[in-house]
Amino acid sequence: MVCFPRRPPSLLIRPCHCSFKPANYHPPCPPTSGGGEDYYEHTESGAYDWREESTPLCGSGCTKIGSSYQGSYSTELIAARSVSVIAGHDVNVPLFLYVSFQGVHSPAEVPVRFENANSNITYDVRRKFAGMVTAVDEGIGNVTKALEAASILDESIVIVTSDNGGPIDKTVSTDAIGSSNFPFRGGKHSIWEGGIRAVCFMWAGTHTALRTAPWYGAPFEGMFDAADWLPTLLDASGLNGNGPSPNGLSLDGVSQWGELMDRRVPHARNMTLLNHWDNPTGGDGLRLDSANWRWKLIRGNVAFEGGDNVSFCGYYRVVKLSRSLRFTSES
Repeated sequence: MVCFPRRPPSLLIRPCHCSFKPANYHPPCPPTSGGGEDYYEHTESGAYDWREESTPLCGSGCTKIGSSYQGSYSTELIAARSVSVIAGHDVNVPLFLYVSFQGVHSPAEVPVRFENANSNITYDVRRKFAGMVTAVDEGIGNVTKALEAASILDESIVIVTSDNGGPIDKTVSTDAIGSSNFPFRGGKHSIWEGGIRAVCFMWAGTHTALRTAPWYGAPFEGMFDAADWLPTLLDASGLNGNGPSPNGLSLDGVSQWGELMDRRVPHARNMTLLNHWDNPTGGDGLRLDSANWRWKLIRGNVAFEGGDNVSFCGYYRVVKLSRSLRFTSES
């Protein structure tokens, strides 16, 4: 979430989802499970799931069960831990801090004060969801205040983003708790635009190169894949975002830093892979953009319960695959 533009140590603050891993499992909290656990009890499928490490990368066996946190709201816990990390950090050392709030994942749980802050919303489901958003908003505000208190906010880049569109009532799962992706069709668990588009914004401190770019504050019109964050932030840190990784493998993403700094440069990406499978439904395909058109090639059962639950295999047919792609619609 926070990046200083030099080679940084990394810290990860997120719900762990590792109750079902053996005690000697390492890394102890891999980001491979969902976020659908109780916000207060921190339990999933009947197992307690809140752990902590005293220092970053402390090694196998150092993860401790955080039993003292049971009963506290996870969004506030994650924000508080982030604030403490910033307060205790040596400001002369660069830092990359990744803060992964559980909100606004299901279940629909929120302290009363956040729900009451949205009392103008009469629909109770939407009001509670808005309260969960308000809790995240306060957490982000507390993190930026901590950066300001440490006199490092002006050197920071702050990124706020989601991993997918919100689940809606028609999705195949049960995790819809009041989100809306209007005007896009669909939601999480599908590859319709409402499922694959994520809301995002970047804020840059006054002492960063991005803040001085003439296009700072303008909408980003290019295609930005989630995999592009790593190479983009490497470039922002003065490293080679489009070079090989330390183990010699190529990164999946491409750096978007050039276009963020100058909207006149060619788009770094015009195609991305789409893939989401939730048995028995799901789909995959390609999204391709050019100066004159935007197309998606999708296949599979890209479904919802109800009217959209049909197979769209071959919905768009590739007519000719050469140096350029041309499509015809099969409606």
